[in-house]
Amino acid sequence: MSRRLISALAALAALAALAAAAVALLLRRRARADRGRLEWEGPGEGATEGVGGTGDDARLLARVETELFRDPALPKGDIVLDAVGGVVTLRGQVAPELVEDVAVRVGAVEGVVRVENLLHAAAGE
Repeated sequence: MSRRLISALAALAALAALAAAAVALLLRRRARADRGRLEWEGPGEGATEGVGGTGDDARLLARVETELFRDPALPKGDIVLDAVGGVVTLRGQVAPELVEDVAVRVGAVEGVVRVENLLHAAAGE
């Protein structure tokens, strides 16, 4: 091979390496920019139309609290409720016999799509 061909190939290889480095840098920058971006993908599976906005969630939560705590035997201060997109999450510590009962009662309230039961039985009861 002639020296001229070798130096042309070396220049071409250097150019290809430079292009590859530029592409890698652009991809890294894009990944960093996308890292903090959150995209909403719509209501969860099984959510009904009309449920999912903050107003709807607040109304659902008020309806659930009204129905649930109508029974004075339930310890209102021991159960924390949250509603997002028709999914009601239960947290707290209750008597062992109430762990499943509370979830069943909440699931029966109109507008509740699903119940996430994170209640646990109080120790020593």
